[in-house]
Amino acid sequence: MLTHPKQPKYALRGLVIGLLIALSDFMMLGVFNVQFTINGESALWIAGPFLASTFAILGYVAGKLYEAKKNLTLQTEIIQRQLQALEASQEKTLQYEKLASIGRLSAGVAHEVRNPLGVIRSAAGLIAEESVNLSDNAKKASDFIQKEILRLDHFIAQLLDFSKPLSAKFEVIKFEDIQTYLQELIAHEPSMLKNNITFDTPHGLTSFEGDLGLLTQALFSLVKNATEAAGKQGHVIMNADLRRPNLVIHIRDDGAGVAPDVIDRLYEPFFTTKALGTGLGLVMAERIIKGHGGRLAYIEHNGAGDRGKGACFVVTMPLDSTQRFLGDNNAM
Repeated sequence: MLTHPKQPKYALRGLVIGLLIALSDFMMLGVFNVQFTINGESALWIAGPFLASTFAILGYVAGKLYEAKKNLTLQTEIIQRQLQALEASQEKTLQYEKLASIGRLSAGVAHEVRNPLGVIRSAAGLIAEESVNLSDNAKKASDFIQKEILRLDHFIAQLLDFSKPLSAKFEVIKFEDIQTYLQELIAHEPSMLKNNITFDTPHGLTSFEGDLGLLTQALFSLVKNATEAAGKQGHVIMNADLRRPNLVIHIRDDGAGVAPDVIDRLYEPFFTTKALGTGLGLVMAERIIKGHGGRLAYIEHNGAGDRGKGACFVVTMPLDSTQRFLGDNNAM
């Protein structure tokens, strides 16, 4: 519930100020020896209360008007905040509905599509292995079928992960553990080996609680995006700094960077600028980092290229496990 602080009583202040003005006027009249008379007799007893009450009423009315203006401004601000809270609540509800729809869809897709895809992939591989007289074009076609099936299977797996609540298993880990795991994943990703990837491990980093698999998955998505943006022979730098009470990780590349009109949609599910992208990599990475109580942000003009060219994503994560938030596992 939105509340506002108690406002000062400007009407009473105005009344007091009006009386003070009247008093000062009377003093000035006395200084200049100004007399109020009626038929030769002093009329100060009439003029005094009249002027004092007039100034007091004017001050009171002016204070009331100022109070009304302040209250109107305050009520406008409250209404605006309530509208913003309502819009945020509606957007969150829509996201939950979308997740529920995706969950139902992905379950059906996994059942109806995954098994046939596995059969097709096995058949294509069997043909390539056992057909001695297979032409080069046929072998390329067989390889292409298997690669595309792998891509589709990966997309289905992402759909299933995205639709399920985040299930994190927290244990004591070190950043070196994440980096080692990350390097193993990169070693099995031929497309990423063409890039110059540099890791900078923080010095003096103590152990902290986290899910090794999920954090590695999030950072792998960010590094993979960076290598794709940097292109062949591009440069990617991942460095971590200990800035207590947080661990801050930067992932930079020297690619073209993120277009200004795309920045606001970076964490929108299924939004992608890649021809073969799913639009779920960054969404899942942000969700995992939020599940650890952290935040993922894009920093403009801070890439690894000349004069900050390229993209820069920053992961800020608390080392204190009490700061993590897992209540909303579907947080976007």
